Amino acid sequence: PPVLPGRGPPAAPRPAGARRGPLDGGAALASCARPCYGGKYYGMPVDDGPEGPSSVLAVPVVGPGAGTSRIVVVRVRASPPAWRARLLLNLAVLGAVQGESEDVLALMAGAREAPVVMACGALEDGAA
Repeated sequence: PPVLPGRGPPAAPRPAGARRGPLDGGAALASCARPCYGGKYYGMPVDDGPEGPSSVLAVPVVGPGAGTSRIVVVRVRASPPAWRARLLLNLAVLGAVQGESEDVLALMAGAREAPVVMACGALEDGAA
């Protein structure tokens, strides 16, 4: 795969001596399990009603992508009511998308072409 030009150090550098490979959540993961129809999801509780977040950010904890740095955006409110919580099965919910970000996700959902990533990395203070 191509290497993207960076804009500085990684946003979350690995601490010295940290091991590579998937993390084992074990008891910590079990302590934040949220039951829903068909199984459970983990992390932040999500209100799947009309007052809940429109979209959430999550990471897979079971199945494809588990233990990797893959981040999933789940459009909860835009999904049929019967599917909302079920879309979170086997994911760890990290947070909710708020404000103008919701508009960006709506544009992305209707996009006709894949986005092009121009650069990556942490920006210096005050850089745009």
